[in-house]
Amino acid sequence: MNTDLLTSGKFACARCRASRYSSLDEPQTAVPEQLATPDGSLTEGKIKATDGKEYVGTFVSMGNPHFVIFVPDAEAIALEKVGPTLEFAEIFPERCNIEFATVRPDGSIRMRVWERGSGITMACGTGACATAVAAALTDRAPRKSKIVMDGGCLEIEWETASNRVFMTGPATKVFDGAIEIEQQ
Repeated sequence: MNTDLLTSGKFACARCRASRYSSLDEPQTAVPEQLATPDGSLTEGKIKATDGKEYVGTFVSMGNPHFVIFVPDAEAIALEKVGPTLEFAEIFPERCNIEFATVRPDGSIRMRVWERGSGITMACGTGACATAVAAALTDRAPRKSKIVMDGGCLEIEWETASNRVFMTGPATKVFDGAIEIEQQ
């Protein structure tokens, strides 16, 4: 198996066990199908969760919808309770992934995620990308950030020239497999 070039846009280095992956979509901040506002966008805007509480955050779509909420301490959020009330908020017609993030003194961003349809997960690549984009859009961080999640860290860079988001992090082989495909 060639570990230097896995697929278009995705590279892995067997020696350093790291990968760099280009997002498939440029980040979008206005997607009316995913966000029920007049123009489909929301930056540092208020939404109402299904429990009636209000949250301020930024909508970013990486092909899938994310609502990033910056808080003083992401660890203090009862994600198992708050996550579903935001995922199913009326403002998100297709439901939404929810990220709570804290910019740390060293500039890294601690992020916890509630994934739509799954609940709390240890990491989310598109969520890390959306968090970095939201941090840059709201002047909380530069266009290159270290995102710290329960499952590990990713370096995210939102390039100005291409408007593409690049994710760099550890690459670990988790299994070998084979599949037989019947010819039709």
